[in-house]
Amino acid sequence: MKSFVRKTCLVTLILAAGTMSNLLYAQPHQVNISGATLFADFFTAPASTNDYIDADGDGEYGFLGYYPYVDQLALTYPSSDTFWSVAYRGVGSGNGLSDLVNWYNANPALFSDLTVPSDFGYINRIAWATAGVLGPIADSSLPGGCPVDPCNIDIAVMDVPTTWFVYTGADTDALWNKKPMQSGYGRNPLKSWDSTQSNKLKSLGILNTNTTSANAQTVFDTEIAWVPIAIIANQGVGLPSGNISAEQLQYLNVTGRMQNGENLAVSTRDSGSGTRNGAMNTLGVDPSWGRGDNTDKKFDVEADTKLGKTHKYTNCGGSGVLEKAVETRRLGIG
Repeated sequence: MKSFVRKTCLVTLILAAGTMSNLLYAQPHQVNISGATLFADFFTAPASTNDYIDADGDGEYGFLGYYPYVDQLALTYPSSDTFWSVAYRGVGSGNGLSDLVNWYNANPALFSDLTVPSDFGYINRIAWATAGVLGPIADSSLPGGCPVDPCNIDIAVMDVPTTWFVYTGADTDALWNKKPMQSGYGRNPLKSWDSTQSNKLKSLGILNTNTTSANAQTVFDTEIAWVPIAIIANQGVGLPSGNISAEQLQYLNVTGRMQNGENLAVSTRDSGSGTRNGAMNTLGVDPSWGRGDNTDKKFDVEADTKLGKTHKYTNCGGSGVLEKAVETRRLGIG
C-alpha cells in the first residue's frame, strides 16, 4: 500500500470591513462551506464551533471554568438560539473550490445551481444528505437540498493548496507529468471514453492568490490538518510482494494498465477530488491525467458500484464510493 500525506486547507476570501460588520448583526449568521469529503469528522465535532475569540460579542469564549465550560456558537440543528448556522457540503475539494468561485458573492435570489452533496451534507452537525441522497430534514426546494437557504459559499475546504487545483497555460502544453503552475498543468483534453466527463482542473475565474496585495477577490489558504492518503487494492490484485512501486502507480493511473500490459480495474475519484489531486501530485502525475480506466461520468451513489450492467468504478464522487468500487472489483485498485 502506498501512503501519502495530504494537507487540508481552508480557502477563504478577504471580506471588506463593512461587509463583516453587517454580518455580525444578522441572526443566525450563516457559514456556508463546500469541499473535501473526508473532513466530515471535523465539521461534526462540537469543538469545531466552540467560541475561541468571542465571535458573538457576549464576553464568553475559550474555557469558561463553569458549566457549560465552552460557548457553543452552532447549537445542534434545529435551534432558534444558535449564533451560527454552519452548512457543510462534502462534494470534493476542487468542486468546493468551484462553488466558492461561482458563489462567493452570489445574489441570493439567483443562488440555485448547487447539486445534492455527493458524500454528505451537514447543518450544525446533523446530516441532511448522505451519498448523494437527501435525508428527512432536507428541503429539496432549496439549493442542494440544504434545510437552510444558503446565501453564498464562504469557504472551500481542500486537501491541497489552491494552486494545485487551478489549470494554467495552454492546452497545447498539456502533459501527464506537468507540475502546478507550469503551462499546461491541469489541462488534459481527454474525456472519459464512453461519456463526456472532463478531466480538466478548475479555473479561479476573477479570483486571485496574490496575498501580498490582497483585494476582495483574493483567496487565502490556511492549513488546518495533515492526514494520509492511501492507495487501496482488492485482494484479487495479488501482487507477489504485496507492494507496488510509485512507477507502477504512475502507469496505472495514466494508462489504466501496468507496464507489462496487465489490465487492472483502476478506480479513480473525479478530477474535482482533492484525494486524487494529492495522490497524483505526490506520484509526479498531473491530476488531470490521473484518470485510470477513465469510464463514465462522475457518480455519487454507492449502489452504482454493484456488479451488473450499470456497474461503475471510475470518476467516483466520494472516497466512500471509491472504496466500495474497489471492494466490488476482484482486480480493483485505486
